Amino acid sequence: MAAENHIVDSVLNAIQQQLSSSPKSTSFFQQHANHSLQFFQAIDWTQNWLRGLIGFHITCFLLVIFLRNRHTALPYYFFAMLGLALLTQPLNQAGSTYWEHFAAANYFDESGLFIVSLYAFPLIFNGFFSLMFILKASFGLMVEMKRRQVQNNANKKKSKKE
Repeated sequence: MAAENHIVDSVLNAIQQQLSSSPKSTSFFQQHANHSLQFFQAIDWTQNWLRGLIGFHITCFLLVIFLRNRHTALPYYFFAMLGLALLTQPLNQAGSTYWEHFAAANYFDESGLFIVSLYAFPLIFNGFFSLMFILKASFGLMVEMKRRQVQNNANKKKSKKE
């Protein structure tokens, strides 16, 4: 128990020293950018599974661009992206259990910061772009429908006058 208290005290002291020694002139966003940069620099990007994950996300983004004018396929793709994003927690648990089989280090912590940053966020980003293309198509259809309705009403009035 005393050893645990000593570890907790030393961690708290280190955090307090870091907070007191950090320059006060840096904004929250600069500090967040520095922490994010340190996070991404700590990852070993030469691992094949990380390269595969990046390739998967690039392929998904290119697929969004390819499907942008295919209005029947885009909603299915959108829900597929969200479905894959829903698998984040089970994948994080599986990754924390079996990380020795595919990774050099255990990146899968309980908070899920790593898997959210590198897996879920890009999927949600692709889903956002899919949604934007779906909304654009919907608005375009509504405008076209209203134009035809106005044109049809004008034609009816014109035919009644004659």
